[in-house]
Amino acid sequence: MGSVAIIIACVVILMSALIAFLVWHFRWHTRAIHNIMISQDVWEAYSPYTSATECRLIPYEDVKAQVVVRYDGTDEVVGINFNWPPDVVGIPISGSTQVVMGIVRWDNTLERVTLVQTSLGPQLFFLDPQKVDERLRTSKSMILELDWDRIGPVHFVFNLKGASKAIRKIHGKYG
Repeated sequence: MGSVAIIIACVVILMSALIAFLVWHFRWHTRAIHNIMISQDVWEAYSPYTSATECRLIPYEDVKAQVVVRYDGTDEVVGINFNWPPDVVGIPISGSTQVVMGIVRWDNTLERVTLVQTSLGPQLFFLDPQKVDERLRTSKSMILELDWDRIGPVHFVFNLKGASKAIRKIHGKYG
């Protein structure tokens, strides 16, 4: 009987650890990034990475995205980080910088958004960060639709549970 109790206790401990890890892994986080040029920390609130719902073409079959809010005490930048530079359709404005149009569904409200991709890098930045910040704080979910070259519409679903708290935390670092 004693070994059964030990096995049950071990299973309970392992399940508790797994649940704690999953709760930690699937929530919003904050971090400070030190900017050596201005000798100042810049704070970020960021979502967990999420996979595209239908993008299954090589090399994009494992593309993931996360929402990032960056604040330095004065300026705020809101963007989408990708684990792979997205091949999105955009309008070139200067060199390899392009304007990208997208659609966001905030809970049950559809809204057109404008983003910028610089140097065809792995980030897209919202042109209206204050509006996006407000929506992140007050919505429960966000679905981003982007038009990918040779693929068409690609969707990313973001859970915004904890976003408001994380964004408040980074703003609170500056008083």
